[in-house]
Amino acid sequence: MARRPLTKPRKTASQERSRLTVNALVESTIRVLVKEGYDRASTNKIAAVAGVSIGSLYQYFPSKEALVAAVIDRHTSELSLTIRDALAQTQNFKGASGTISYKPGERIPSKSVALIQVKDGKFNLLDVVVPEKVPAP
Repeated sequence: MARRPLTKPRKTASQERSRLTVNALVESTIRVLVKEGYDRASTNKIAAVAGVSIGSLYQYFPSKEALVAAVIDRHTSELSLTIRDALAQTQNFKGASGTISYKPGERIPSKSVALIQVKDGKFNLLDVVVPEKVPAP
C-alpha cells in the first residue's frame, strides 16, 4: 500500500521574513502549476521560481502536495471572504426566491443562498452559500 503524501505544513511562519518566504512559495506554486501542470511541477521548480533554496522550502512544506494544499486553502479562504463581503451588501435584496435575511447583529444569511448570474438573458449558477460554511467576520 502506497504511503499518503504529507499535506500539512511542517511549521508556521512566525516572523515577517519567514511569512514572506512562505507567501513566495505559495505564489510560486500557483505559477508553476499554471505553467507546467501538476505532474510536471516539482519542489525544485517551485523553489527556483520563488528564489529560495530547496532547504528553505522543506523547512515549511514536506512535499509538493503540501504546497498544493496551501494553494487550495488560500484560494478557499479568499473566496469565502469575497462571498461573505458580497452577502453583507445584500440586506433586503429581493431575490427570485425571496428576501435574503439575517439574524439581528449578524451578517451571515439565515438560510442557504444561491448566487445566480444573469447575462444576456441566460442564468448561470455561480455558487450556493450555506450559512454554516461562511466564515465569521
